Amino acid sequence: MHHRSGRVTEGEMPARFRFVRWLLAVCIWIPLFAANAQDSKPAYDLQIPQLTVDLALEQLAQQTGTQFLFSYDLVKTLEANPVFGRYTVMDAMDIMLRDTGLSSSETQGGMVTVSQEPSRTGGRRKADHEN
Repeated sequence: MHHRSGRVTEGEMPARFRFVRWLLAVCIWIPLFAANAQDSKPAYDLQIPQLTVDLALEQLAQQTGTQFLFSYDLVKTLEANPVFGRYTVMDAMDIMLRDTGLSSSETQGGMVTVSQEPSRTGGRRKADHEN
């Protein structure tokens, strides 16, 4: 049946066309949801007190199962910021390494590397807070 406007209503549309329209909608939305799911990283309930960076990274590795690659000589005397709360690994790294002169990045394999920021040297050293 047609209305005065000449349009076919949902109930009048043949089942085959309704199915094709539904299938097209699914084909459009599934990739969008899949992309968002891949972009989201798990969050962890973290409890990492203020420690030297090497020890803080060890704690983060234990609490998340993440592997870290870093130079012990680079981080052994630097003081990391404490991290308490629910964070992704990379958000926790941003907090932990703030004002240390270090930065982190994640490899495609999921390993996190820690290196010296190109424009900075130094950072808060453990000895700076002990005096």
